[in-house]
Amino acid sequence: MSEAVTLFREYMGKGFVMILFFIALIYLFVSEKNKNRRILFVYMPVTVLVIFFNPFSTGLLMRILDSEIYYRLLWLLPMTAVLSYTVSQIYIKLQGASRALFLAGAAAIIMISGSFIYMNPNYSRAENLYHIPDEVIEICDALEAEDPEHESYVAVPSEMLQYVRQYSGKLVLEYGREVLVDRWENYNELYEAMEADPMDAATIKREMRKFAVLPKDKAGLENFTEMVQVYESEHYVVYVHKYWKNYDGKFPYTENPDYQWW
Repeated sequence: MSEAVTLFREYMGKGFVMILFFIALIYLFVSEKNKNRRILFVYMPVTVLVIFFNPFSTGLLMRILDSEIYYRLLWLLPMTAVLSYTVSQIYIKLQGASRALFLAGAAAIIMISGSFIYMNPNYSRAENLYHIPDEVIEICDALEAEDPEHESYVAVPSEMLQYVRQYSGKLVLEYGREVLVDRWENYNELYEAMEADPMDAATIKREMRKFAVLPKDKAGLENFTEMVQVYESEHYVVYVHKYWKNYDGKFPYTENPDYQWW
């Protein structure tokens, strides 16, 4: 239970929005007469909270799931929907100038209860409609064009992991987000070789299956000269495994009969 309480406190943040949420639940419990809306806006959120804080379900689910997964039960709370619906219901019941005053006050309260997202140090202006760096899109398009008939395995630096899988369904990552979370202890030799400084060229060439996207500013790039370069962007150079592409640039190709095909 203590861990569940800790997770809930972390989810609450400053706590003011959660206070508004509970006030809205009480208001709807008293005033809402429509059965279906009561189920959606009152009974369902309360049920989620009961399950989350129930010592029996908490103990069982904590043994099956880790805390990060259990935490996601709180994502089922329809906080935005409940608050929006409550404000709209109160607004409907008011008349005249009181409507405008209430709406302005509600908006102000909700605004000051959070933080200005554009001041977050992790915020950056989107470069395109995909909200993915232009250079990543450029590289993905180039790799898909290299072998449009097949899915292609690709090893990328950690800063590109979350973007490639969002943009392309034909580029299969050699490793995923699991290698970034230390407590999951998911060791991947190829990822470690890619992130090493200098890069472990021998391991990368042995473990990579098709493409490798390598940063230009990292030491060890000079050890890939025998590989076939297929693309170069501002900050990265892309190589294909030497057993994949012949000198005419045709895919698929291999001069090694023992090489596995992906």
